Amino acid sequence: MRRHQRIKDTQDLSARLPSTGNTRVLNLSEGGMLIAASELGVGEVASFELAGPDFRSAVLCEVAHRTEEATGLRFIRWDAPARHEIRNLIAARIRKQHVEYAARSVPGCYLG
Repeated sequence: MRRHQRIKDTQDLSARLPSTGNTRVLNLSEGGMLIAASELGVGEVASFELAGPDFRSAVLCEVAHRTEEATGLRFIRWDAPARHEIRNLIAARIRKQHVEYAARSVPGCYLG
């Protein structure tokens, strides 16, 4: 069971590793993120810049798992304002998903 809810609606987010530049964020939670493949190995620690629509923050992450397609990062440290912004972003997108699911579940229902 996951400790934190995660979102996959992340097309407007990016993670930037100083050595390789921007990479896509595939999912995000308060505990970490999944990014498109990177050269980092499991257990490595790296600094990233995480950027979203209303925030930009430096985060320190540890590589928790890795495949050829994706790298799972666990947040070790980030500043308090970024944590607040990310928590709000995740909550808003989860609410949006629930509303969209409810609208699709009720025939003829339009919530726009």
